[in-house]
Amino acid sequence: MRWRVLHEEERARGVNVLLFSPGNMDTEMNVRGAASGKLARLPYLDLRRETAKALAKAERGCANYTPLTFYKLYHVFAKLVPTTLAVRVTSLRSGGAVSRG
Repeated sequence: MRWRVLHEEERARGVNVLLFSPGNMDTEMNVRGAASGKLARLPYLDLRRETAKALAKAERGCANYTPLTFYKLYHVFAKLVPTTLAVRVTSLRSGGAVSRG
């Protein structure tokens, strides 16, 4: 929640701080379809569209932006579930990226 403190401190000076938690973005370095396992099942977001939405929200003074219901629910999951269980469920070793070895 440090970003929230920064958001409040800077708001008094007329500066907005927005926490943008985009999730899986379709970019040149993270090409849709190149991943396998769990990563391939995550929803991909359009970089340009989400950037435009985040900037519009920042201009309106919003404090945070997480697109898609999936990623919003993931944030709730991460806060409610014990860390050891969350790591086990979301671990890449249990079906994520292709292992090399």
